[in-house]
Amino acid sequence: NAGFASIKFSDDTNDTQFGYIKYTHADSQSSGGGSSLHLLGQSDHTIIIGDGTNTGKILVTTKNSTSEVDYGFYNDLNEGVRIQNGDLKIDRDNGNIFIKSGVTGTNGFINWTFNSESTVYIKTGIEYDTRASIGYHIDSGYPITIDCTTNIDFKRSGTVLGRWNSTGLGIGTTSPS
Repeated sequence: NAGFASIKFSDDTNDTQFGYIKYTHADSQSSGGGSSLHLLGQSDHTIIIGDGTNTGKILVTTKNSTSEVDYGFYNDLNEGVRIQNGDLKIDRDNGNIFIKSGVTGTNGFINWTFNSESTVYIKTGIEYDTRASIGYHIDSGYPITIDCTTNIDFKRSGTVLGRWNSTGLGIGTTSPS
């Protein structure tokens, strides 16, 4: 039960570089699953599905579990990405989202739509060409509500220049009256 059933193959005429398809039912070799299928080779791997003419998909059946991720990382099973009830959840200590877009004429935005991707109702992000003049941009066709329990600080380079709290808005002070 701890071994692998394998298929070994090569496209090298000298049979010096091999690929493998391996199956095991051993829990200890299945990253917490009851069994696993491994695609292995001699060097770093890329899995390509489709060829530019014929497209491909990878479909994963979710357990719809709040304790297990749907798309995880080998030997780091509790951290990864989960789609649960239609929501994208990043389950990772200190989880961050990085949007890389950064040459002339590009932007990095998060766009909110309803029922159709053709109408963007709210978008937030930054344009490369106006990053120094406009900076972070929120474009909304609806009201914007900022809701907090204590106060809202307006800062520049980490220094509070103004504070809005339950007593009012203070410019140049952290204690509005």
